[in-house]
Amino acid sequence: MATVEPRIYRIVLHMDDSKPWSMQQLCKDLSVTAEQQEPIQEDEWGTRGVLELWFQEIEGSNITIHIQKKHSSHKKKYLKELEEFFSDLDNIDYLKDYEEIG
Repeated sequence: MATVEPRIYRIVLHMDDSKPWSMQQLCKDLSVTAEQQEPIQEDEWGTRGVLELWFQEIEGSNITIHIQKKHSSHKKKYLKELEEFFSDLDNIDYLKDYEEIG
């Protein structure tokens, strides 16, 4: 992903169906902790450091996620953790690709 900005991101992950994957493994690989239960389900929240992630929609192998900063977090920390999050996404072998949506 290009340079990150201090704003809310909405992305769609496109998983590679030819490789085994699960929500539990995805959350583990991205260091995301569920707020309610494991594995994260559709319309549930997870956290990773100062990032709050809303797993808005899970349709087969496509997962829509909103990413925002926790209320009391500083912009600098949010940007650093966003960069790390997108870097981790780039290294997941069962992720075909991802795209930002409006």
